[in-house]
Amino acid sequence: MKKLNTSGCLFSKSERNKGSRNKMANTIFKNVSTINRLKMSFLPEENL
Repeated sequence: MKKLNTSGCLFSKSERNKGSRNKMANTIFKNVSTINRLKMSFLPEENL
């Protein structure tokens, strides 16, 4: 959690790098959705 907060502060300080910021956000969202899909396929729905 601390890593996410730290990188958030770094991103807000360098607003001029919006392109790389959006790219990073898209990558994170893709990874999260992939992890969620894996959870759905491996775990029964009662455990979610």
